[in-house]
Amino acid sequence: MSAPSDPPPSDAAQPDAPGPSHTQASPPARRRYIPQRRSFTRVFAVKISNECIRQWLRCYWDKTWPGAREQYPSDEAFYQFACRVEHLVIDSMVRPIYHHVRNLPPLKRNLITISDPAETKRDEYLFVFTDNSSPEACSLKLRKGDVRAAMRYLGVQDQEPQVYDLRGLRISRVI
Repeated sequence: MSAPSDPPPSDAAQPDAPGPSHTQASPPARRRYIPQRRSFTRVFAVKISNECIRQWLRCYWDKTWPGAREQYPSDEAFYQFACRVEHLVIDSMVRPIYHHVRNLPPLKRNLITISDPAETKRDEYLFVFTDNSSPEACSLKLRKGDVRAAMRYLGVQDQEPQVYDLRGLRISRVI
């Protein structure tokens, strides 16, 4: 019989016993995209401004090829060259948004490029929070704080998201 001053047996004497520090963390749950159908005519979105796109191009270029931007004589010469890969840069900047804003319902088709056939100005990008392509996508519950956080991440916090009627506009690319 052990003396009352002896410490009680501990789990440290059993190295094979899993303790709270030995449990394996489960992998993060894969996010399920909201079902969307092929056609849509209205979206609740925010427009990504040209200045925002230029800022993303600078950041992407400097991160991917440090110092390469200085070989161009001016910023305008750089942007004329970089516009060829603009859609790749925008896609890579928008894709991680659901990682940074965890409560934002994820849409697979969240970035669209539109242009007005009557005007000659360049295409505009819209980041879509919800659309009318399916009942699930149409009835998403968006929290104002999540929308604001997404807009801050995108760099368009000075805008208000709005409903865009896409009838009559040319949708050149859906990402």
